[in-house]
Amino acid sequence: MKKLLNTLYITRQESYLHKERETIVIKQGQDKLGQFPAISIANILCFGRVSVLPVCREKPEKGDRFIFFRQTHENKSVPF
Repeated sequence: MKKLLNTLYITRQESYLHKERETIVIKQGQDKLGQFPAISIANILCFGRVSVLPVCREKPEKGDRFIFFRQTHENKSVPF
């Protein structure tokens, strides 16, 4: 069986990610924007002001990566 390695793109400003059992949950305030099985996500790309709770970074699966893109004062996006 072929395992698909998916990339999750987070572009909503002021949102945050946390783990709920075996899933990654995206929230903004009290609103749940999405929930995905953690096993199906290989990379998470966060653009702008996105917070990731430390529990999401604990014991990452092999190949899991968080990549942050923040806007600098020169209006260029660079990896954090």
